[in-house]
Amino acid sequence: MSDTETNQLQWVTVCGAICVIVGGLMLFGGCLGLSGMDELQQLHTAIPIGDGEMSDSLQAELIEHGPPMWFARVNSICVVCFSLFLLMQGIFLIQRDPKVPRRLILWSFCFIIFTFVVVLMNWVPRWLLVASNSEVKAMFLAQLLIAMPMQLALPVGLIIFFNKQKVKADIAQWR
Repeated sequence: MSDTETNQLQWVTVCGAICVIVGGLMLFGGCLGLSGMDELQQLHTAIPIGDGEMSDSLQAELIEHGPPMWFARVNSICVVCFSLFLLMQGIFLIQRDPKVPRRLILWSFCFIIFTFVVVLMNWVPRWLLVASNSEVKAMFLAQLLIAMPMQLALPVGLIIFFNKQKVKADIAQWR
């Protein structure tokens, strides 16, 4: 086996494995959302303010000022669907399906749009609460500075990676 074939095998396997792993983690997060633990409760554990548990009064304020409850369910169902699609495409990528890169680029654009819509829907109704409560402000900053970059790293990386000439040339050989 030549060095070119070895490198091609490595990037396909690594990229596919990353998609499978991230898809599995996203599936876990989506299932947490379906079980009742929303993203804000998960974010609250990432901030160094408070005692680690969200107080009942803060939780009531977040619910009162937030989007409707059905939005959280739809959001969780969408996350589960996005994660299952990513997981399956990672498996198909390891098997060198030539259609997978286009599907993953489309998934990436859809997921980026979805991420921004969810952030806007979660935080625009709560903007006055963000301005008046330091704990909520910390959760908002955790969303912007920790959660969003982590959520967008893979889709942006996939878009850049699959548009490289060398990767396109490798994929053209799969046909």
